Amino acid sequence: MEKPFIKSLTTVVVGAGAIAICLFGYHINNQRQHQQRINYAESAITNQKDTLTSLSKEVDKLYSTKEKIFLNPEITEETIKSLSNKLSSVKLSADDYDIKESELPKEAVAIQDEKKAIVTQLDSAESKLKIQTAVNDLFTKNVSNWQQAVDDVVIKEKVTSSDVARVRENMSRKESLTKAKELLEMAQARVLGVVYNGAEHSKDAGYYYGN
Repeated sequence: MEKPFIKSLTTVVVGAGAIAICLFGYHINNQRQHQQRINYAESAITNQKDTLTSLSKEVDKLYSTKEKIFLNPEITEETIKSLSNKLSSVKLSADDYDIKESELPKEAVAIQDEKKAIVTQLDSAESKLKIQTAVNDLFTKNVSNWQQAVDDVVIKEKVTSSDVARVRENMSRKESLTKAKELLEMAQARVLGVVYNGAEHSKDAGYYYGN
C-alpha cells in the first residue's frame, strides 16, 4: 500500500516542481522581454528627435517668410495632411511601447513637448490655409502675392457682400493676416462699387475696382 502512495506523491511533487520551473521561466522571460521593450523605447525615442527636427523644418517650408504669417501658394490640404501623418507615426508615449511612464528615457518629456509644438504649428497652418483658400475663392484666380495686397485681383461675378462678410467672420482675431483682410476690403469695395454704379456683370473679365 505504501509504494503506490509514495509513487503518487512523487508524481505530484515532480509535477509541482515542473509547474514551478515553468512559472519561474515564464516570469524570467517576461522580465527579459519587458527590459527589451524599455531598451527599444530608449533607442527609438532618442532617434525620433531627429525625425521631429526634420518635420519642424518641413513645417517651416510651408510658409513664405520666417514670420510664418502666409502659406506658400502651392500648399494644399494634402501637403499638411501628409506632414500630420508623418507626425502621427512618431511614437513617444509609454503606451506605444507597453511600458510604464516612469520607464521612459529622461529626454522623453522634452521630445514629447517638441511633438506637441509641431502639432500646434500644423493646426495653425491648416487654419491659415482655410482662410487663404476662402479668400482665393472670392476671385477669378488665386492671389499671387500674399505679402502685399496688390489691387490687381478680379472678383468673381457671383460674389456678394455677404460672401465677403462670411469670410471675414471666419477669420480669427489672433491671426496676423492683415494683407488678407486688405484683400477682403478690396473685394467688399468692388462689390459695393458694382451695386452703386449699377454696372452689369462681365462674363469674360469679372470686375475691376477703378478710380
